[in-house]
Amino acid sequence: MSIQLNEEVDRLARIKRDAGDERVEQETVGIGLDERSNIKTDTTTRMSSVPGVFAAGDARRGQSLIVWAIAEGREVARCVDEYLTKQDSLLPKVRIEAFAY
Repeated sequence: MSIQLNEEVDRLARIKRDAGDERVEQETVGIGLDERSNIKTDTTTRMSSVPGVFAAGDARRGQSLIVWAIAEGREVARCVDEYLTKQDSLLPKVRIEAFAY
């Protein structure tokens, strides 16, 4: 089964961890940040404080191993699929361990 969606995108932001003014950019669009200036996300939906805006990898966790970024990217893809289709995704769930600073 194949589903095609055509959605307009108001803004797409790719935030690099080494950008000197990334906190300003994130705060400008209203994305909530944690105490380390990483994007806060819901633990179930992986969505930020802005509806329809998701985060994974270094933008959410901070600098870490590439395997975490890959796993989070896969889980966020599943969450975005569910958000756009409004139904359970056929993509497999990826277990992402909670982390503490």
